[in-house]
Amino acid sequence: MRTLQSIALVSLLLLALPGAYAQQDAEKSTGYVFTDQIRLKTTPVKNQYRSGTCWSYGGLSFLESELLNSGKGTYDFSEAFVIRNVYARKAEQYVRWQGNINFGGGGAFHDVMEVLTHDGMVPEQVYSGLTTDDEHFVHGEMDNNFAAYVKAVTENKNGRLSPVWKQGFDGLLDAYLGVVPENFIYDGRSYTPKTFAESLGFNPDDYLVSVY
Repeated sequence: MRTLQSIALVSLLLLALPGAYAQQDAEKSTGYVFTDQIRLKTTPVKNQYRSGTCWSYGGLSFLESELLNSGKGTYDFSEAFVIRNVYARKAEQYVRWQGNINFGGGGAFHDVMEVLTHDGMVPEQVYSGLTTDDEHFVHGEMDNNFAAYVKAVTENKNGRLSPVWKQGFDGLLDAYLGVVPENFIYDGRSYTPKTFAESLGFNPDDYLVSVY
């Protein structure tokens, strides 16, 4: 008798389990419901692919979103333009410090602001930075060759720098990222990188970069 009662009790418990799990699943599927209070506009996410340039993509995405949310239009800026100008500065600093500082493809938001202030800006459609059949950046070879070049410049046995070493580095930049146009047409108007940056009405001095 007791055996039959035990079997009956176990059977009832087993029958109740699916219902309990179903209720839990229903609660999980509902999840949290969020209500947007403020939704800021953003430009589409770009693909940095095989490059160490998240800082350029992230920094320019911020600039694009700031302009979009302030009613100044939708833009797609050239990550390659920023990367190129930052690399040129890094090369000069590396040689000046005789190779005693880091050199590579990394960067930060303040690099983007510095390029905007001193070099200007160009749209992606004007300067994509793609000089091969690749659809996205593949920077492994480029980064290695840039590093090898500046290392060779600092380790030369001549006792002095060649006056044309910067031209050599510019040649590498041109080969891997393309030649930056001095003038270009955008939305029916002619610009230089600096006049295009001025036309955006964006003041980098209005922003602070916190480093911690």
